[in-house]
Amino acid sequence: MEKTVDRGFHSRFLLLMEYSSLTVLKRVPVPGRRSRLSRGHILWFQAKLFKHTLVLTLFIGMSFFANNRDLYATDPQSWSLFASRGNRIDWSALTQQAASAEVVLFGELHNNPVAHWLQLQLMQSLVLSGKTQTTVRQNQWCLGLEMFSTDQNAVLAEWSKNLINDNSLENDIRLWPNYKTDYQPLLHFARSRNFCIFGSNAPRRYANLVARKGFDALADLPREALPWLPRLPIDFDPEIPSYKRMQQMKSAAHGSHGLPWLAQAQALKDATMAWQIRRRIIANQRVLHINGRYHSDNQEGIVWYLKRMRPDTQMITISTATQSDVSTLQPTNYDLADYIIIVDESFPGSY
Repeated sequence: MEKTVDRGFHSRFLLLMEYSSLTVLKRVPVPGRRSRLSRGHILWFQAKLFKHTLVLTLFIGMSFFANNRDLYATDPQSWSLFASRGNRIDWSALTQQAASAEVVLFGELHNNPVAHWLQLQLMQSLVLSGKTQTTVRQNQWCLGLEMFSTDQNAVLAEWSKNLINDNSLENDIRLWPNYKTDYQPLLHFARSRNFCIFGSNAPRRYANLVARKGFDALADLPREALPWLPRLPIDFDPEIPSYKRMQQMKSAAHGSHGLPWLAQAQALKDATMAWQIRRRIIANQRVLHINGRYHSDNQEGIVWYLKRMRPDTQMITISTATQSDVSTLQPTNYDLADYIIIVDESFPGSY
């Protein structure tokens, strides 16, 4: 893809430079026969110049990325898209299949900016497909997020209806540290396009409870806690490879101490997310779900639970991984998902 830069950006930049210079200079006292440029005037001028320089710098950065974000997100030098067995494919092939699915599970690396830009691009494509493809069901799209829990959905609903502002959302919900850079743009776009927005994860306190005491501890929860969780008891297969690896790594690191039921806590999150997705499907909605790749890689986690809850779900999965060479898919990344985004490992993370 040929890289192009918006020429209008340069024009706006030059105009702002000219305006800023005139704004500063016209207020500087001009020394004449009866006046001298005092030290106070010089300091005042330096402060004004610094202020306007800072404004210009911020403007340059924001304008550059605002006008060229798609350039970076689709730069073939930074990332590539593959089918599960390594065939390189176009982004349009993914978006076309996503537009006809009931559920799209986007497994991300939480700190990967390319993945977050592509999530936004995918949302934009889903909106366009609903306007142009008469063969696609016109059901409402929902944005589901692992980053929010089920007990926060009332606040999310209020925000999505513009009943509360961003400050209230940030004060009432414990947000991830990279929320503003990586997830806030998704929420704002979803709200502007009438996506329903929901948190899908189990509340942290219950995941922590299970990590310490196992699934059996959920039986002691008060009745008021049950609406935030799927129906109990929760199925659990300790032989699922991702759970098995997690428990083995935890045991090797901590022995009998720490969190002995960590794999069950992970399963609680997966089951809760699958349950929340199923609720939207049976309400004739479709779901783009954003989650860490570990929750959906290799058709495990959310996928395993959703297939048990609703076997005929029309679902596609996406995963994100990094490699030093993005031109081919390494065999270690085969079959992670239906579609695999490979990002140059030198690309800086958001944290």
